[in-house]
Amino acid sequence: MKYDVVISTLNRAEALKASLLLLEAQSAPPSNIIIVDASDDHEAIKAVVEPAINRDRFNYRWVPSTVKNLPYQRNTGIQYVENEIVFMPDDDSMFYQHSAEEILTAYRLDTEGRVGGVSGHHARSAPGEAILAYKRSGLRAFKELIQPYRNKAEAYIAPKPFTTFAREQWKAQGPFPSFIDGKRFVATETMGGYLMTLRTEVAKTLRFNDVLGYGIGYGLHEDMDIGLRIQRDGKLLVAAVEAPIYHNFFPSKRAAGFNYGFCHIANYAYVCCSVMPKSSKAYQQFARYAQYKLMLYRLAATDDFGKDVLRGARVGWESAKELAAATPETLDDVYRSLCDRFIERKKPA
Repeated sequence: MKYDVVISTLNRAEALKASLLLLEAQSAPPSNIIIVDASDDHEAIKAVVEPAINRDRFNYRWVPSTVKNLPYQRNTGIQYVENEIVFMPDDDSMFYQHSAEEILTAYRLDTEGRVGGVSGHHARSAPGEAILAYKRSGLRAFKELIQPYRNKAEAYIAPKPFTTFAREQWKAQGPFPSFIDGKRFVATETMGGYLMTLRTEVAKTLRFNDVLGYGIGYGLHEDMDIGLRIQRDGKLLVAAVEAPIYHNFFPSKRAAGFNYGFCHIANYAYVCCSVMPKSSKAYQQFARYAQYKLMLYRLAATDDFGKDVLRGARVGWESAKELAAATPETLDDVYRSLCDRFIERKKPA
C-alpha cells in the first residue's frame, strides 16, 4: 500500500527539515512528499531544507502558496496526491521509524472500507534520531503528563461536544470491525492535525474547510471539523496506538493572545453550527463547554498573553450567539464578518 505526504508550512525551515528527514527514514517510506509553502520567503525556506533532503530517493514537489491559510494549503496539496492514502502531518510532526508502517497496517486490515482516517499516537518525547527537538517548558510538560486524568474529569464536568457527536455517530454505525481491538487499534472521536492520515478519496471529497483559516491562518479546529464530517458520513476514525508521533512544538506563539482566544471559542461554535443538528445532545453541550473554557482562561490570565486570550475568548463567546442565529446559507458569511470585526490584524508597515 502506497501513500503520499502533504505538509503545509509557514516560516519554519529548521522544524520542517527535521520532520522530513524522519519521514525519509520510515521503514515504509512515502512515494511523494508535497510541501505547500506559504512562507514569507519561499527561497529562504528551500535554501535550508534542500541540502538536507534526498531527492535521489524521494519525489519532492514544492508548491508555493500566497494564501496563509492552513486548510487552504492542505486542500492545495491534496490536488497533487496520487496514491490511495495521504498523510497530512504538521511541519513539526516527528515520526518514529515504524509509525507509517503501523498506520498503513490499519488501512490494510480495514477490508470493509469503513475507516476514513487513521491517527498516529501522541509521543511524549522526540525520536532519538531527530536532529532538532525544541525544549518543552515545564508547564507544557506538566500539562501533557496530567492530560489523560484531566480528560476523564472534564468528561463529567464539561463534556466536549466534538466527542459526544462522534460517539452519537458510532451508535448509528453498529459494531466496529474486528481489528479495532481497543489495544493496538482503537476508535477515536477526533484526531489532531499533527497525527492525521486520510484515505485520499475521503480527503478529496470532503476537503478541509478553509473558512476556519479565515480568522487566524493556521486554522484551529479544522482538523476536528473534517474528522467529525467523516464520521457523520458513516466512516470511522482509528488511532494506531503503536505509531508514535511527536509534536515538536515551535517555541513561538502561533497567534496573538486575543485572536487565539477568540478563534478557540468562535471556531468551536462554527463547527458545532455547521456540522451538528441543533437538536443533538452534542450541540446542546456547547454552552457549558464554552463557559468551562472561559473559567480556565480566567485562571490562566496571570500575564499579558493570558489576559489577551481571556479577552478574546469572551468576545468569541458573545459571537457564538450570532453564529447560532445564522442559517446554513449565511453561516460562513457571518463567521467571516465576525472575524473582520474582531480579529486584531497586523497593519502593513
